[in-house]
Amino acid sequence: MQKICHLTSVHPPFDIRIFHKQCISLKNAGYKVCLVAPIASNQVRNGIEVISNNLPKNRLGRMLAVTFKMTKMALKTKAVIFHFHDPELMLSGILLKLSGKKVIFDVHENVRLSISSKDWLPNCLKPFVRQIYFFVERFSILFFDALVLAEDSYLKYYPQLKSTVVLNLPILIDNISATRNFEKPHSFVYTGGVSENRGVWEMIKLVEKLNQHNVVCALKIVGQIFSDNLKSEIIKYINKHGLTEQIELVGKIEFTQIQSYLENADIGLVFLKPVANYLESLPTKMFEYMQFGLPIILCNFPLYENYINKTRAGICINIEKIDDEIPKIVEFLENTEELQSMSKNGLQSVSLKYNWISEEQKLVSLYQKLLN
Repeated sequence: MQKICHLTSVHPPFDIRIFHKQCISLKNAGYKVCLVAPIASNQVRNGIEVISNNLPKNRLGRMLAVTFKMTKMALKTKAVIFHFHDPELMLSGILLKLSGKKVIFDVHENVRLSISSKDWLPNCLKPFVRQIYFFVERFSILFFDALVLAEDSYLKYYPQLKSTVVLNLPILIDNISATRNFEKPHSFVYTGGVSENRGVWEMIKLVEKLNQHNVVCALKIVGQIFSDNLKSEIIKYINKHGLTEQIELVGKIEFTQIQSYLENADIGLVFLKPVANYLESLPTKMFEYMQFGLPIILCNFPLYENYINKTRAGICINIEKIDDEIPKIVEFLENTEELQSMSKNGLQSVSLKYNWISEEQKLVSLYQKLLN
């Protein structure tokens, strides 16, 4: 049995794309799989060996130690293919290739575009960092055997002969409770990381404005709030404006727990700001909502509008002009027959097309090609 090793210095050990999708799919395809990741101690889960990388938790310390430690730990696994998921591991990838190994770089996001939205980086440095990153990445890619891209839109930025697009589509789940009556009060849900760029204030404002139009609703925000200051501001705002009974900050939960929140909601929200990287990236949560029969309210990026026009599973709005969009949203919420239709459309779209099965096949085929 051939052994493969996935590497991450940043993502949680049981990240949905890395562990639940890729590692488990490859194990099911007959490979022996291990994962080197930030975890307190070594363990085996679902037949996959998860190895602690013991890296410092602060960004500077991690970046200083990452290349040496991750390369050393990777080589100890004696795997034949190494698949890494973080740009800071590019030098490790080069060293592994020079050691005679097959190396895959998994591009989760368009880093050059996303640098503009990194709050921890001073604005005056962003153009310089973007250029440096471009040259480092271009050079590093020369060493890698393959690239796995999380979005179709990334193909124009990377060498196509080395690239395989593996979209982050949802795993099909059996026995989903997807029956929706869409009775009042309406229940909104958001799942994923919580930040200003991901539209947390616009979601809160939506609930507040609907209240003013006598539309009773509730919102559960399920995911980690990236900034302690932001969390404090949100809690303060919710308390001040009397929204504590309607808005719940659930926080970060396990992948397996998300299902119950989706089953108990009516409408899914995707309120991303028009940041360069988001404009070209499909939000996985859009398809996860559809899988659970949730009609979606999402931002009106051209890419998103294209998918909504295809699936008829929701509506697009300008989240930066919530006040102007409230009449459209109220009409959407009041049309129970249309909501039922959108629910069925979303379910059908995911069960027939937008799911992990086809992406899994592309991933496994790439591995077969590299090993042959």
